[in-house]
Amino acid sequence: MKFFHASIIVAIFMLLGRITGFLREIAIAQISGASQQSDIMIVFLTFPDMMISLLLGSGLMAALVPAFRNLPAEVSFALFLRAGLLIGMIFGGLALAIAIFSNAALAIVAPGWTEELVARMTPLFRITLIALPITGISGVVVAFLNSKEQFTFGAIGTLIFNTCLITALLIFVHLSPAVAIVIGILVGAALRLVVQVSATTRFWASPNFSAPYDRTGLLRRFAGSFGFFSILALLPPVARAYASLIEPGALSMFNYAYKLLELPIAIIVTAIVTVLLPRLSGHVRNAELDRAASNLGMALRAVGVLLLGVAIATIFQAETVVRTVFFGAPFTPDQFRMLGEVVALGFVGLPFQGLVLLYGTAFVSYDRTGALMLASSMMVIVVAGAGLIFQSNWGVRGIMIAYVTAQISGALVLTIWLSRITGSQPFAIAFRRPLLSIFLPVFTCLTLSWLFRQTGFWGLPALLLSAGVFFIVHVWADPSVIRSITNRRSA
Repeated sequence: MKFFHASIIVAIFMLLGRITGFLREIAIAQISGASQQSDIMIVFLTFPDMMISLLLGSGLMAALVPAFRNLPAEVSFALFLRAGLLIGMIFGGLALAIAIFSNAALAIVAPGWTEELVARMTPLFRITLIALPITGISGVVVAFLNSKEQFTFGAIGTLIFNTCLITALLIFVHLSPAVAIVIGILVGAALRLVVQVSATTRFWASPNFSAPYDRTGLLRRFAGSFGFFSILALLPPVARAYASLIEPGALSMFNYAYKLLELPIAIIVTAIVTVLLPRLSGHVRNAELDRAASNLGMALRAVGVLLLGVAIATIFQAETVVRTVFFGAPFTPDQFRMLGEVVALGFVGLPFQGLVLLYGTAFVSYDRTGALMLASSMMVIVVAGAGLIFQSNWGVRGIMIAYVTAQISGALVLTIWLSRITGSQPFAIAFRRPLLSIFLPVFTCLTLSWLFRQTGFWGLPALLLSAGVFFIVHVWADPSVIRSITNRRSA
């Protein structure tokens, strides 16, 4: 399957997943607005995925996908069974340990909560921990499917999970919003795993547990990418923890803005990275360095251009986007205005956030993961330090400024480091004809967005028109980019 076509398929299902994710956030906002109740729902909702991201992150995917892809079918299936059992046992034990010390866990993720609130929410919180081992095993299954280039079933997981959550909120909200969230989490995680496991059956083989494989390389890739993606996964929880110290509802406010940022990241970056990882690692393994650099350069160009166009257009229309997405939610005018400002600040860092995630895949593929640990650690330090200072001066806006600063810092450091590994070829492809293909679209989009704002032409039409003009000018300036993307095939 062509690189472009595979990315489009993944992007479509991820778009559907993120749309249901928006509907989920809208449902929470409609029920509780930005309040203590919404903070509780968001903590319950994000904790299982946060723990998976911290302890596995995309490191599991980066380590297992090349291993599954390069091994014979019988050995690959044996590794799949081993990994699934091991991850299930580890996260089952972790869930039990967190349940025992659940008061301490809640005090860490939401330090602004009172002791009475923590004690009241602990029983429901413990029930959500059942989703931990289920979600961990699902990660192994998705890695196995991606190695077989069955990207659809991994991408559809978010759609299944969010649909179950929305359904649970609609049916069980009369019991309590927190109870409805817990039911949705458990049903969604279980159903997602069942669907994904059923998709693996066509690749089942008689497992060969005795055949050797590169355990050292597998562990090295996991350790390197684990550190990067897991440390990187600390950024949103740290930001939410700081937000909980401001006032009730501030945690929800940051989370609503963060979810808006996730939409273009999921549709554009995750789709490209999902398809790029097995192919880029294959080129590097086969010493096809020119093909690897070419694929990486096109991925850099696609991520940078697409996110830049979306970011510029959204920054000027952020409050309108917020009012449209959360229409009818019990927000005050000041809350709508503040959320719009937080979203605009977040989109300033959107292209840099996309590059950081893409660089993670590139470094893993080239088996150079040391830089990732240093960069991600630096980013967490920036968020922790700057967030503590900025939130006392600018509240939730300050927390988002700290988050964006960390993304910009990480992107700059990793750009320099990657250029030392790959040379200039990927960047020459990514930034070909920069005056016409990058600066001219940026200038045109900025001018148009500013004019729309000054003349009062607000709303989604202005956003779509500005972003559309950006992409049209880019393709006009370099029409070869479309041909090179659509004709790019796997190895």
